[in-house]
Parts: sequence; C-alpha cells; structure tokens
Amino acid sequence: MTRRPSTGHLPHLVVLLALVAAACGGSSTPEATTTTGGGVAATSTVAAAVDPAPAGPAAPDFTLDLADGTTFILSGEDKPVYLVFWAEWCPTCAQEMPVVDEIAGDYLDDMTFLAVAGRSSYDLTEERAGEWFSDNLTWGLDDSIWYLYGIKAQPVTVLISPDDVIVDQWFGILPEPEIRERIDTALAIEG
Repeated sequence: MTRRPSTGHLPHLVVLLALVAAACGGSSTPEATTTTGGGVAATSTVAAAVDPAPAGPAAPDFTLDLADGTTFILSGEDKPVYLVFWAEWCPTCAQEMPVVDEIAGDYLDDMTFLAVAGRSSYDLTEERAGEWFSDNLTWGLDDSIWYLYGIKAQPVTVLISPDDVIVDQWFGILPEPEIRERIDTALAIEG
C-alpha cells in the first residue's frame, strides 16, 4: 500500500512563503504595466534605483610595522586602501604581486597600497619583496592580521573605503583591466 503525504500543513506553508515574498519584495518597488501584442496587460517589477556600492562589513582595524621603519594604522588612513595578503613562497603571488605593484604606480595619489606578508620569515619576505616590488607597494610581515581578516590562502585582496568599510575583496589572480576597474569603482565610493 502506497501512503500519500499529508497536505494538512500545505496551506500554512503557502501563507508563510507569501509572507516571506512580501517581506523580501516590499511594497515600495514600483510596478510597470505594459501591453503585449495580443492586448493582454502584463505587470513586471521595475527595480528601484539602488546605491551601486552598498555598505559592506567594517574592516577590522590594525597596526602594521612596515619594512621601511614606519607604522601603518588603518583607522588613521584618510585614503582608500588596497590591502593584499601574500607570501614570498607562493607561486600565484609571484604572478600577481608585480602586476599589483605596477598598477599601484598609477593610483598612489588616490589610494594606499599595502601588502601584508605572512607565513614566512622576515629575511625571506624581504628578499622576495625586493624582487617583486618597487616603491609603489608598502609592505610588512604580520600573521596576526591574516588571522584578524580570516585569510586562509593567498593572495587575497581587500579594498577598504576611507571610512574603513570593505567595499570589495577577491582571492587569487585577476586580469589587470579587472583590477583597475575594481579600483576605479572603489575610488568612486564616497567614504
């Protein structure tokens, strides 16, 4: 004998789904009515204007001792920050970091570029930084900032607005044009 599932809870489920849909859609979304070729009116939802960069999570504040002997404090920075996590032994970083260094040269007036190394010794990191970076990238070595940001692999890039909000982030290599596009978008955000 085959047993049919009970439908006693189905009306409750339909009501619940309707309530969720109403809450997600909201009544403030305008609707547009158009007429199809057969004279039938069709209603479609028109998305309201949305801020192109909704507020992201707050960027955890940190202090980093830099290789040049200075100290960087995120909350004290008044420009957007391009924060990249890297390791001297990472083959992906070997491809990505020289590209980031080159791009940084075009944006230094508008954005701070900061490379946080981890998972290595200072001497090995300094040697690799000498090979991959010019004066465009400022760097320091600090595993605790990796933990603070939840970094489990590298390279990871985090773009931070002047008001210390994460506006973009990604893992791995991006093509140079896409990196520039993301920087330009981050720079367009009022902080």
